[in-house]
Amino acid sequence: MTQTKAELLQTRHQGDIRLGDADSTHYVGLKAPATVASNLVWSLPAADGSANQILKTDGSGALGWATDSATDSTKLPLAGGTMSGDINLGTNDITNGGTITGTFTGNLTGTASIATTVTVADESSNTSCNVLFATAATGNLAPKSGTNLTFNSDTGALTATSFVGALTGNVTGTIQTAAQTSITSLGTLTSLTVDGACKQVAEAVGALDIDLSTGNYFTKTISGNSTFTFSNPATSGTVSAFTLELTHSSGTVTWPASVKWNADTAPTLTTGKTHLFMFVTDDAGTRYRGSALVDYVN
Repeated sequence: MTQTKAELLQTRHQGDIRLGDADSTHYVGLKAPATVASNLVWSLPAADGSANQILKTDGSGALGWATDSATDSTKLPLAGGTMSGDINLGTNDITNGGTITGTFTGNLTGTASIATTVTVADESSNTSCNVLFATAATGNLAPKSGTNLTFNSDTGALTATSFVGALTGNVTGTIQTAAQTSITSLGTLTSLTVDGACKQVAEAVGALDIDLSTGNYFTKTISGNSTFTFSNPATSGTVSAFTLELTHSSGTVTWPASVKWNADTAPTLTTGKTHLFMFVTDDAGTRYRGSALVDYVN
């Protein structure tokens, strides 16, 4: 028995609807899925949509045209894509547990917060970690780091090639430094405990001026009449103290008039001997108090 077109469209077995082209050599079609849970009919929209719109359902079988948020420049791309403009979240939160990707240019306004969790890995075995800082400038700026400042998470040591500025507050632990060629200033130390040898370089005096800014122990050899001068003592209220080791082969010694000896008498020296002289001043060199241990055999 021949079926009508209406009967064919109501065929209960799986099939497809085919629409041929102008010369019926090819066609397009719609086909039902292999299995459906219940009968389902979609209602098409009554008119065409705008360019680039897509067909979406309301969940009850009614289809309508809608703009794809991935290509709408007023909405955030769900995955990939590029958008421009402003995002105003109001008081809402972004709680998407997935990943939002793409490129955005514009402003993010409102009081919304981005709810997320930052997972920090155990870096106890990573012995070279970069330290990150934020710049004081404003704008969209990346964090700053450098190879000259690293953190050893295994030992807890922070290593820097240099430190500039005043160190204030309490320092707990041991401060160790490699051998230094020159430390020009340590500032003011209110308390210092030294456990170990404290070495003083013996400064050889070239002429006859003792420059107190260069050291505290001086050596000099004389072989004729010599008049000494002292320069660059500490400021008044602080102390300059130094020792002069004098190897004396011949000649007389004349001291600055500011030096005051025991009993106001300079020591008598024997030529061909070595002598030790100790001087101290606390008034910027207005007066030096001197003492001597003389006539050591070389």
